Amino acid sequence: MYIFAENSKGQFSELFLKSIDRVQEKIDNASTNHLKAFFIIAIIVVIFMLFIIFDIIIPYTTQSFKFVKSITGLYRTLPSKDFFNDQINEYSEQIQEICDNYEVEDEGIGKRKRKNKKPSTIRIKKLFIIYSFIVAALILLPFTTVFVSIN
Repeated sequence: MYIFAENSKGQFSELFLKSIDRVQEKIDNASTNHLKAFFIIAIIVVIFMLFIIFDIIIPYTTQSFKFVKSITGLYRTLPSKDFFNDQINEYSEQIQEICDNYEVEDEGIGKRKRKNKKPSTIRIKKLFIIYSFIVAALILLPFTTVFVSIN
């Protein structure tokens, strides 16, 4: 603005220069208001995220973890793993013997694979928290244009 005013001495009226100053002030005010709105929305989103994380995600996942733990505690009276492994091995041997006697193939022998199924609420809790941070970042992304317009 200063260079424009210096180069235009005597060529433009005082009214025109005042109008340019007012336009510049309006632009500065708009960008300041945009910056304030960004920070207000950012604070609201952070407070909402903290509420969701600490009052919803963590208590309910902890509660479900305790529920799963209590349910698994009910099955402690069942026979040990070795008992079931022995039964499975015995049945597998019987199936193999039947297959050998009748000269047929058991199509399920090669397909049996042990799957490790351990439900983890900690992993779900972490995924929810990461998801909430990603959503918050995507909500705030359009408001970051104020930083580009300030420069």
